Amino acid sequence: MKLTLSAATLTVVVCCANVSTSAGEPANAQEPAATAIHAAAADLLKVKKTVSGGKMDTLAPVSAEDFKALGFLQGCWGTTAEKGDKVSEDWHKQAGEVMLGISQTVSQAGSMREYEFIEIRFDRAASKITYTPWLNGRRLNTFTLDVSGKASSIRSAAFVDPNNASLKKIVYTAKGPDALNVRLEGSAPDGGIFDFNFDYIRENCTSRF
Repeated sequence: MKLTLSAATLTVVVCCANVSTSAGEPANAQEPAATAIHAAAADLLKVKKTVSGGKMDTLAPVSAEDFKALGFLQGCWGTTAEKGDKVSEDWHKQAGEVMLGISQTVSQAGSMREYEFIEIRFDRAASKITYTPWLNGRRLNTFTLDVSGKASSIRSAAFVDPNNASLKKIVYTAKGPDALNVRLEGSAPDGGIFDFNFDYIRENCTSRF
């Protein structure tokens, strides 16, 4: 069984999560998206964010070239959510084997709904690249870049956490020089799977500063 979450029932931004019911009311007003993105809308799906006792599957080691290849994320990206919220995600140039991102969701009325800082880090000693977000100031779980099965000609990056009970993969894929797709994949509470896709377009960074 495959469950596709539509924007009518769930708005999830890879760097800022906004979980709502189909009626538009917050699924959990006391915890506004604090665990949403990396629990794959746990409030909506009524699943607690848990980690199994097993270890993460062994991933292929990565190199400095794999980290350099993530440069396609660099720049300023934006989209408009279903309710008119403005969502932006900006990635700085790589420096010191780290790439930093910042995202925010702003309502039509101009209020800040969510914000997020993201660190992509090349761990040379461990031969891995990690993706760690801080959502509304709270550090969430860390994903790891999986380069297995990826064609070198495709500008994409899959960050995985197979032991997460719900959200297991975040995939960035360049759709040409000025478009970026993000896909979230995970396990639904009924044992099926879900995925959610949304698209950014490149924007002028001067409008941000």
